[in-house]
Amino acid sequence: MGRELGHVGELSRTALAEMRALIFELRPRGLAEEGLVSALTKHAGAVSAREGVAIEVTGPSERLPLGSDREEHLYRLGQEALANASKHAQATQIRVAVTNDGSSARLEVSDDGRGFDPAATYAGHLGLTTMRSRASEIGATLLIDSAPGRGTAVRVELPLSNPAARA
Repeated sequence: MGRELGHVGELSRTALAEMRALIFELRPRGLAEEGLVSALTKHAGAVSAREGVAIEVTGPSERLPLGSDREEHLYRLGQEALANASKHAQATQIRVAVTNDGSSARLEVSDDGRGFDPAATYAGHLGLTTMRSRASEIGATLLIDSAPGRGTAVRVELPLSNPAARA
């Protein structure tokens, strides 16, 4: 029995490593070539066309001083926030703003949708849990400002002074 469990554990570790490699390969070309704001703009255009919601993206034209890993995490956080806003919020407008004040980078996705209770748990929905985990992994703070009957703002603040910021 112990040997079988060891084999299952090894299979799980191998599968996880392969999945991570596949996810790494899925890194959007626009992100690698043009940076976060450009990649989010392209993604927002696709979401807007598919979901019929107006999405505005603003941010600096120059790349943020982040390593590729942290930049990708911010991109994935933006993707998830856009997915949540377009699928669940019944929003008519979504705004994505990327800013850099020199000490931190901020990503904010806000909508005019129906809002929700961020403290509640939603069976079968892993988006917020995944977002919290992803933000924590890169040393970022994730804030969700929402309530039923009003829109939602998802803010990710990432310190640039963190030594891992260049990784």
